[in-house]
Amino acid sequence: MATPLLLLELLCFSMALAGGAALRLELAHVDANEHCTMEERVRRATERTHHRRLLHASTAAAAGGVAAPLRWSGKTQYIASYGIGDPPQPAEAVVDTGSDLVWTQCSTCRLPAAAAAGGGGCFPQNLPYYNFSLSRTARAVPCDDDDGALCGVAPETAGCARGGGSGDDACVVAASYGAGVALGVLGTDAFTFPSSSSVTLAFGCVSQTRISPGALTGASGIIGLGRGALSLNPKDSPFSTFYYLPLVGLAAGNATVALPAGAFDLREAAPKVWAGGALIDSGSPFTRLVDPAHRALTKELARQLRGSGSLVPPPAKLGGALELCVEAGDDGDSLAAAAVPSLVLRFDDGVGGGRELVIPAEKYWARVEASTWCMAVVSSASGNATLPTNETTIIGNFMQQDMRVLYDLANGLLSFQPANCSAV
Repeated sequence: MATPLLLLELLCFSMALAGGAALRLELAHVDANEHCTMEERVRRATERTHHRRLLHASTAAAAGGVAAPLRWSGKTQYIASYGIGDPPQPAEAVVDTGSDLVWTQCSTCRLPAAAAAGGGGCFPQNLPYYNFSLSRTARAVPCDDDDGALCGVAPETAGCARGGGSGDDACVVAASYGAGVALGVLGTDAFTFPSSSSVTLAFGCVSQTRISPGALTGASGIIGLGRGALSLNPKDSPFSTFYYLPLVGLAAGNATVALPAGAFDLREAAPKVWAGGALIDSGSPFTRLVDPAHRALTKELARQLRGSGSLVPPPAKLGGALELCVEAGDDGDSLAAAAVPSLVLRFDDGVGGGRELVIPAEKYWARVEASTWCMAVVSSASGNATLPTNETTIIGNFMQQDMRVLYDLANGLLSFQPANCSAV
């Protein structure tokens, strides 16, 4: 029988983007070379989920198709490997569909110990810092550039720098995240992806970062795949960076979750500032549901699980971050024995019908102790979130495991197909 395919208007994660620039990415986790316990991974995922806010970043367009191998870090993020410059210098970056800027730390960085004595600082990374002066194809983008006006194309360009590491009169970039900020200058260089020819991209050559410890462990920077003008896959969109989905309802197994009318409606809170809605994001670990929907889902699941006798109090070490837990075995199959139902996401297909995406229990519940599992879905109002984040539903990467996701930018479509990523 053919594997079902869900198409939605508008990553296994083997992730592909089509239309304009085509990108196929095989993913790996940021913690792949570390030996974290499951409890540590869940704790870090929870912290990153609460740190996640509206992201801002920048990059230029690529022509043709590119492909990069990705690995799952073992924590909460996915990492892509590629080369920058001629000759290529190796780089690794967190893949993020919720931001636009492609950036890497550069040789002008100082490690934290040196930064304490004055000047900018950067976080340690697995690979050497990119050296602008060693590339034959590197170019600084001046403040008054005539080549597509790159310096003025996005709000992340923050003025001019004199005497920067890549030359005088360089265009400054400033990328702001919930976990911190990255500062540097805008440049262009050849990017080399496996199985493809090199392409010239605009990117941030970063010399100073203030990022929460562990947020980008081991990586060199971020590869932004949002919908902004400077993303690796730019596409004009009234909603700027994010990929919004027409989510309209939820079900826990066969039981529809009672939600307030318009729980996932998208609205313009201010000119070009959107609140509410539901978006998909490869850089957010756990899914965040708008608070009324989160409370309703928690209530329905608790009702079902009370009958099975599997409910247990959350472990104290989680600090209340995850609310609903069950006693089960040490693998995903044990969740079925504990009567944990699948989660059904219901979408409006735009033509008077609906589509459903079924999320298995082990893709939205996480094992936090040897035999204790907790629902890895949190409220968007948690973590001192403010507008518009506290009114927005975000489908995170934990829920996207073992899923092929195709972003068809040309036609405004998103498709999901279940897959066994361990066999890819």
